[in-house]
Amino acid sequence: METVPRANPDLDQAFSLIRSKSSLDLRVGSFTTGNIQWRILSTGNRERLTELPTVIHVIANLEFYRLAN
Repeated sequence: METVPRANPDLDQAFSLIRSKSSLDLRVGSFTTGNIQWRILSTGNRERLTELPTVIHVIANLEFYRLAN
């Protein structure tokens, strides 16, 4: 007959520490992500959106060139 090992208090404490650390990491990561998004929106850093008409124009011209040949 096999006996069930008793819970190890040191192991339980280690798991508790890991859970609390990952919970803290999640909160810090969430805050950092939100802060970066806010900073981008507040400073008007929308470089890719301002380049979009130029990119569309270049792609359309390349397509016309491809169809002409």
